[in-house]
Amino acid sequence: DALQHGLHVLVEKPLATDMETARKMVATADRDRLVLQVGHQERFVSKAIGLFDIDETPTRIVAKRTCKFQQRGTDVSVTMDLMIHDLELITALTGLMPTGLQSSTRSGPSRGIDETRVHLSYQSGIEAELFASRMAEETVRSMEIFYPSGTVHVDFVSKTLIHDTPFALNGNFASDALAADSLGASDNAFIEAVLRGTATPVSGIDGARALSLALEADLAPELATAHIAV
Repeated sequence: DALQHGLHVLVEKPLATDMETARKMVATADRDRLVLQVGHQERFVSKAIGLFDIDETPTRIVAKRTCKFQQRGTDVSVTMDLMIHDLELITALTGLMPTGLQSSTRSGPSRGIDETRVHLSYQSGIEAELFASRMAEETVRSMEIFYPSGTVHVDFVSKTLIHDTPFALNGNFASDALAADSLGASDNAFIEAVLRGTATPVSGIDGARALSLALEADLAPELATAHIAV
């Protein structure tokens, strides 16, 4: 509704709950030259680390995101609530959409999807493994990225970095404003885009791509074989 009334929009992830709505939002923003930004905050943390400055393409990515069960967020699947962060970030890091997706899901206290495993494969040979659960004993938000030159391990909870690569990464990223207050960084980027016409760091199409993968992963595993067109 806000976009249709000519307003710029910063929307919390996911962009929408279905692809038809997502496509309409992206099309409206594009047609009316409106800013549509999606709240995928890990993008700002990753920028603070320097992950987007690496001049190598990952060969494999392993992402894990878990927490104890709570009612918040149970109106959507754990894929849409938690894993979508990693789906968006992996798409940004690789610059690619996968050519294959396999998933398995498990229900729990919410009676919806409370645990999801996803395997992504790419034409270039990249592979990604993702796991998300809201039935775990501890909170984990981590990503391990394998490059030809070495491995990068990021703990998004403790805001720590371990790597054995030659890349100039910011090991003290926790003190960087982008990581220390990623929500504020997202808000500032949105305001900058509105006032100065700069490109938003997480566009509507970025959010739509992540949404398409999350929706696909939530389909019956035997149907999750090819990504939904954005």
